[in-house]
Amino acid sequence: MIKHKTRPNKRLNMFRVGIAVALLLLAGRIVYVQAIPNSSYAKYGQQEQQVLVPVSPLRGDIYDRNGQIIAMSVGTKTVVADPKNVTHPMSESEKLSSLLNLNQSQVYHQLTQKNQFDYVDQQISLSLAQKVVALNLPGIATINSATRIYPTSTLLESLVGRTDINGNGISGLEKQYNSLLGGSPGYDEILTSPVGELPGGLHVLQPVKNGKGLVLSLDQSLQLRIQELLTKQILATDSLSGTAAVMDTRTGEILAMDSVVSVNHITSNIPSNMILGQNNGSYVLPTSDPMALTFVYEPGSVMKITTFSGALENGIITPQTQLNIPPYLTLFGYRFADAEPHGDETLTAAQVLQQSSNIGTIEIAEKLGAPMVYHMQSLFGFGHLTGLSFPGESAGILKPLSQWSGTAIGSTPIGQDTGVTVLQLLAAFNTLANGGVYITPKLVDGIVNSDGSVAKTSPSPTKRLIPEWVDQEMISMMKGVVSNNGTAPLAAIPGYQVAGKTGTAQVPGNGTDQYLPGKFDATFAGFAPANNPALTCVVMFQEPNGYYGGSESAPIFSQIMQYALHLYHIAP
Repeated sequence: MIKHKTRPNKRLNMFRVGIAVALLLLAGRIVYVQAIPNSSYAKYGQQEQQVLVPVSPLRGDIYDRNGQIIAMSVGTKTVVADPKNVTHPMSESEKLSSLLNLNQSQVYHQLTQKNQFDYVDQQISLSLAQKVVALNLPGIATINSATRIYPTSTLLESLVGRTDINGNGISGLEKQYNSLLGGSPGYDEILTSPVGELPGGLHVLQPVKNGKGLVLSLDQSLQLRIQELLTKQILATDSLSGTAAVMDTRTGEILAMDSVVSVNHITSNIPSNMILGQNNGSYVLPTSDPMALTFVYEPGSVMKITTFSGALENGIITPQTQLNIPPYLTLFGYRFADAEPHGDETLTAAQVLQQSSNIGTIEIAEKLGAPMVYHMQSLFGFGHLTGLSFPGESAGILKPLSQWSGTAIGSTPIGQDTGVTVLQLLAAFNTLANGGVYITPKLVDGIVNSDGSVAKTSPSPTKRLIPEWVDQEMISMMKGVVSNNGTAPLAAIPGYQVAGKTGTAQVPGNGTDQYLPGKFDATFAGFAPANNPALTCVVMFQEPNGYYGGSESAPIFSQIMQYALHLYHIAP
């Protein structure tokens, strides 16, 4: 009985000893795994990484005033790498470089970096991204991205601008409204291992916020018509460039604004669809430079509207005031003359403006006085930004009175020694069209929200510059400019009354006080219908062969305005 009773106790003790040994072995194994940093288990654990991946927002679209798309973002994919999870960088770089048409050494370099996140290729097509995923390469993944496309190509590039590879606006409206269009990036956290992304390993840390869109005041059809007419005239006159802009008189909305340039040669990488026209070795191309806002030039006689407005308001003249006009006028040893030689003659103030007499204008300016001449030019916006807030816009050049020479009272009133932009002229002439009230130019009519609704932008700020009665007398005199006795009968529009002013300006030499012989810039600025203005337009050609504003720019003004008046169903 005793032997029978002790055998189970012996077995029990042996069992207890076995358990103790097993526990000791397990504890030792746990210590080994946790405490030994160089073990394969530690290495494997370290390769399970939480990768923080930025998610690019979808940039807002841009539309013209008719809802036609100008700029849009389309979905793409970006290939990224987690070098710590790349197991065979050489073979993976071979496969990726072959598929993506990249330099293998560069890809290899990206796959062997010490950082946890690196771009391999950006903005690839969705179909190509599927092929990358199908390779099933450890440490390689694709994330959502977007690329910017412009369906109208270069038609509105100078104003709309462009984005860089990262989707940031670098010029034009894309830059001006970058924060609104760009939205806010999101961030995802991805748990990865040597065999790729772990199931359920994606966590959205910060949701992406897509950008809002813009509705512009621009009209693509009018823009295209302007481009065609500028191209045709540049080829006909051998001009260096041509610029034109049209504004809605009452709202300040810029309906179209474009520039084209002439070059003597083109490089092989310029696509054929960018060549707008060619003749005798000259090529006309669109430009990404918004020259209406950036190109500064001496305007010539279009500037006379400021002196005449000031003289009328201050009682210096009436339209019927008679002035004696000699063949020339000498100031401090400098001779001023009119475009056409003449003897002594008598002209009314209205005729002085109608025929663009430099001598008559200087006589009026001398009576008005230099301080008031300067004040009126500044009042009309010259020497100041227009308020459009466009990137790179120039304020032009308006010398302070302290820098005026003895001849400045002769040169400044006739548009010399002063630098302006086409946009400044457009806003100034629009003031006369708008009853003497300056209205700030605008390009953006509405903001497109995420739900597709459009929030209208605020009306442009306005400011009265001259009394309405002065404005009406100015318009009456400017009608004469477009008559058969004026300098711009070619600006006339069948069935409509037109008011405007020509400008034929000598081109100053670079870094000198001298003008280039035989070089002129030609401008016409005006509005229609003159009795109830609806549209204001400026046309300028740089160094045309014919050089007169009345012969080179006025006809293009007429054709642009005919198209625009009919396009918007504006009655005479």
